Amino acid sequence: MVGLYASLNLVNARTRCLRYKAGLALPNKEFTTYAVVPAALEKAQCPCFRPTEMVRIAAGFKGLMEDLKVGEMRSARLDLIRLLNGRSNYYRYLNGKHTLSPKQQEEIRKILHAHGYDGPTDFDSHQDRYCFNEE
Repeated sequence: MVGLYASLNLVNARTRCLRYKAGLALPNKEFTTYAVVPAALEKAQCPCFRPTEMVRIAAGFKGLMEDLKVGEMRSARLDLIRLLNGRSNYYRYLNGKHTLSPKQQEEIRKILHAHGYDGPTDFDSHQDRYCFNEE
């Protein structure tokens, strides 16, 4: 009976685990990769388990910066540079080269509102993606 439970637990975990689904999506030319072995399921919860959840990421916020009041532009930009860990990262995020997590989007909205921006906070583009990290 324990073997049956373990195999049912394995099947159930497969259907809900993002890492398992990502492995299924590997192209046929890939022969090796990092793996989570079934022994990880002997615990109550696999330590490598990630749920299959989608998040809405954003890219670029030039439109938001253009709508900011000129007097607030410099100080808002400095706050955003601090938030995004430096000037080069700021410009990568601004231009959509890097994508923004939901948490980063919310922080940017807070900064812009603190600097008097009261318009819509729509980023330049959005995508729905699977969330691999904890953010």
